[in-house]
Amino acid sequence: MLRKAKHGITLQWSGVACPARVRRPYRHRLDGNEQEMGGGLHGRSMHGPACDTVGMDIRATYHRLIETIEDAGTLAFAYFNANESANELKDDGSVVTKVDQEIETRLLAFINQQFPDDAIVGEEHGSKDGTSGFVWHVDPIDGTDNFIRKIPFCAVSVARLGDTAEDSFGIVHNPFTRQTFSSLMDEGVYENEHVHNLTADPLGGRYVISIGRGKTEEWMRPAGFALQKELAVAFGKCHAYGSSALELAYVAANRIDAYLTFGLKSYDYAAGLFLVASAGGAISVFEEGAWRRWTGSLKELCSTHERIIFASHPDIHAKMLDFIGDPHAWADR
Repeated sequence: MLRKAKHGITLQWSGVACPARVRRPYRHRLDGNEQEMGGGLHGRSMHGPACDTVGMDIRATYHRLIETIEDAGTLAFAYFNANESANELKDDGSVVTKVDQEIETRLLAFINQQFPDDAIVGEEHGSKDGTSGFVWHVDPIDGTDNFIRKIPFCAVSVARLGDTAEDSFGIVHNPFTRQTFSSLMDEGVYENEHVHNLTADPLGGRYVISIGRGKTEEWMRPAGFALQKELAVAFGKCHAYGSSALELAYVAANRIDAYLTFGLKSYDYAAGLFLVASAGGAISVFEEGAWRRWTGSLKELCSTHERIIFASHPDIHAKMLDFIGDPHAWADR
């Protein structure tokens, strides 16, 4: 049985240096100020909060994972810029590239070495059972349709989810812009070295809403088109950008105000939802004919594929859900 647990952990800063390599002599705090760390070290920049004496092993491993993801991103970048690329269709009609498989193989090698008892849900290599209580959701290239068309809006998406936020994290990396959105144990959302705080005020005076949908059920396509049109009329703009992980990361970073998804897989949205939750965003799920605010663990939320999920700033959440109502009903409008 999966037990529900509310996210939330207070970050206590200490003067202990993190074993991950850092470039700058300052680290960001969640209040937006900076705290001196001492002399600058060499190497890759550290993402997110520095280590303290509690949980140092998981923090060090987390930063090594970010390095592994960013290194894997260089494969995606090289493949993206190649003149020729080999693609094939999977049984569900989606496209898989050679680099999808190469990146996932590299990430799974890291996970299996560092966390051999964890379960894994991966896009290309299937699932693996575990005994630790933690589940990984891995998407080597989220936004493959964009990727094969050489549209640089796609990401490597990795989440480790437990029954609580303790030792859980989410990472979304865009290899083309070199943006890495990450959060460890609900300690805030970092874009590389910059910390984000959610705001309900729309940029430019109008909201931007994003929709990510599947096509496994007949209602999804027409409902998606109808919702996209009417949400734009009611709130400002509504688009389908084609990368759930990156769109949710943008919600956490105040670039997109809200995100609606239905018919997608858990590895499409697990890491992004972790970022939204860590940033203080609201998440709701549509079940049994009604929306309800999700207060359980993200591990439980992501234990089922193709959920209907809405994520946004808490202050605009209820208003937008009242407008959306039952997403199925939009197929007939």
